[in-house]
Amino acid sequence: MRDERLFVDFAGVTLPSPIGVGAIATFMGSSIPDEDVAKILLKSAEAGAGYINVGALCSLPEDYVKRKKREVASEEWQQIIRKHFGGRPVRRWMKDGEGCFLHRLGALTPYGIPIEGFAKSLELKMPIIKMLMEKKPEDVPLIANIEAAGDPESFAIASRRAEEAGFDMIEINVSCPFFATVSGNVKAFLDGKFIFSNMGAIMGDSPEFLEEVVKEVVKEVSIPVGVKLTPETGFPRVVEIARRVKKAGASFISTANMGVTIPPPDIYNRGKTTLPFTDGNPFIGYGGEPLRPIVRKHVAAISMFVPELDILAMGGLMNAEHIIQVIMLGAKATGQCAAIFFKGIRYLKAELEFIRKFMEEQGYNSIEEMRSVGVKELRMADEAVDIAAKASIDENKCTLCKTCVDNICAALYVENNKVKVSERCIGCGLCVMVCPAKAIKLVPA
Repeated sequence: MRDERLFVDFAGVTLPSPIGVGAIATFMGSSIPDEDVAKILLKSAEAGAGYINVGALCSLPEDYVKRKKREVASEEWQQIIRKHFGGRPVRRWMKDGEGCFLHRLGALTPYGIPIEGFAKSLELKMPIIKMLMEKKPEDVPLIANIEAAGDPESFAIASRRAEEAGFDMIEINVSCPFFATVSGNVKAFLDGKFIFSNMGAIMGDSPEFLEEVVKEVVKEVSIPVGVKLTPETGFPRVVEIARRVKKAGASFISTANMGVTIPPPDIYNRGKTTLPFTDGNPFIGYGGEPLRPIVRKHVAAISMFVPELDILAMGGLMNAEHIIQVIMLGAKATGQCAAIFFKGIRYLKAELEFIRKFMEEQGYNSIEEMRSVGVKELRMADEAVDIAAKASIDENKCTLCKTCVDNICAALYVENNKVKVSERCIGCGLCVMVCPAKAIKLVPA
């Protein structure tokens, strides 16, 4: 029995809940049987997900690929379509602090996976897609996460074929970190070129190119189209991108994919990588906790400046409170990956139960009501009102560790073995932030 309070109108499609799992292409196309992949995706719907997102889909006809090959003239670009990786792609995962993961896709060419390596991924995954359509709840829509080349036409063709396959929504994936970290794609970008290669996040942080992609896709399909952003896009650039894709016909934005980083070097092993079974320290993807501040920024900025775009927020949402926070910043739906990695798919069920109880306790009758309340509070920095405050110390909790005093603030001092607050205090909150005993709070000045 569905709880109608959790229903969401997202880009014209009704979702039975605002939560779900982001597109995870990791196990797609590997040795895992199709039936097992379908079961993994269906488990999220069984746990209460409002949608199923099928990752890394592309479908390009052979005549199109041949035509594009003929257009590639120089010997340098010929490598894009000629050089294949040896054997199966390599995956490496590593935890980097609490709630953060590092992820490498290896065994790539200088241009990522050659076009033949992903041009038929939709067809290869059709057995999985058919199983999903047969077994998923009828009210849970399927989102096609579309990957293609540095060529708007390729995204349009693949999106049209995804709609023909029965998908309900298109999520244009121009934000994959893996293909933004290979030498050929980076060189092409620095030379001012978009090439017949999956250039990943390089494409997603290029407003003019992205606008053309959305225009072409919207022409080809009748279902809602959205764009998955990269966390490499800063502020206020994200506003420009949101405005451009909205103008081009997009109905929603997903934010964000994994970001780009590099593993910490092993300082006790002459700077070698800490990434296991890897020679050399490569640029890779990262996700989890560190993405959350970026996602909050993206969601709030788009909510304020391009409110016509619906938002699917993902990245570092580790619990139900994080989900509610981004909804109050303007997201209509959310997605999780890291939380699922660390806590399991069944965690979705516990989060939904928390959201239900929260809504009852706080008096919210719908997700939209909860969202609109938070959006009203958004301000630019100069528009927020600063209320006079000062630090107050609970002497019963203070351990006299002096962290607050041995700091950059000159407002606190020690007298008679007690930390005191002077008249210099302006209520900045630094001492509250650093106090390990939680003995300090701000009070009205």
